[in-house]
Amino acid sequence: MFLHVTAVEYLGDYKLKLQFNNGAEGVVDLESELYGEVFEPLRDEGLFKQVFLTSRTVEWPNGADFAPEFLFESAELTVAPTQAQTQIRAEDMLREATYARNREKLITLADVVRGETAAGGAQPAFDERGEFKTK
Repeated sequence: MFLHVTAVEYLGDYKLKLQFNNGAEGVVDLESELYGEVFEPLRDEGLFKQVFLTSRTVEWPNGADFAPEFLFESAELTVAPTQAQTQIRAEDMLREATYARNREKLITLADVVRGETAAGGAQPAFDERGEFKTK
């Protein structure tokens, strides 16, 4: 499940009230983020208040947008995330752990292919499911 902005309301002074698909709600102040070629034009409050919702985040007529993850992390939450946010975080952590574990196995496999031994001089072994044991 990916994080999305599901509602936006312009509050004034470069502040937006946001709702997210994880049940969280909050206010984000983007004034300090309005620099650079894409975001500098949003310093014009007339343009800034033309903010609209896309399929996953907020955008402006000039094409400027912010990642929903950035908005979520930057917002002062007024309603806490629901269990869905815990699920999103757990899935992200699982993906990262799986990637790290598989990367370690691939490095070990590459060492075997090159004829090198695993760390400490021990030959890599396989577990009962035929997967590499890396330690």
